[in-house]
Amino acid sequence: VGLDGFAPGPIFSDAVRIDLGPGALVLVSGKIGARRDSPDDPPPGMREQAERIFADIGRSLAVEGGELADVVRMRVYVTDISPEAVRALHEVRAELFEPGRYPASTLVQVSGFVVPDALVEIEVEAFVPHRQPN
Repeated sequence: VGLDGFAPGPIFSDAVRIDLGPGALVLVSGKIGARRDSPDDPPPGMREQAERIFADIGRSLAVEGGELADVVRMRVYVTDISPEAVRALHEVRAELFEPGRYPASTLVQVSGFVVPDALVEIEVEAFVPHRQPN
C-alpha cells in the first residue's frame, strides 16, 4: 500500500508458513477492506469491508493450500463497537464458518487505521493440514 507519508511499500509478509509435521501453521497479516487497485478507498459499511477482507484472507490461504475452514484463530480490530457494527461483522462470519467450528477470536476497538475510512482489520492463524491431491 503506497500511502502518503509511509514507506514506499509493505515491509511485512502477506502470510508466513510454518511446517509442523501433519500440516502447517499459516499466519496471515492483518487485512483491511480496501481494494488492491485502490487501497485508499474501502467500501462504506462494516459488512462490505468484512466481506472483502474475508475474500482476501481466503486468497492468501489458498496460496498456502488452505481455506477459511482451516482458520483456528482470528483477531479483529474495529473502530466502531456499536451493536449494529458488531452484528454486521458476526453475520458475515456466520455465513463463512460452519456452526460449531468457529475459530477462537478476539475483538478489540481501536481509534483508527492507516487507511482513514477503514472500519475493520482482521488477521488470522490457520492450521492447514497436508492434503492429498485429488
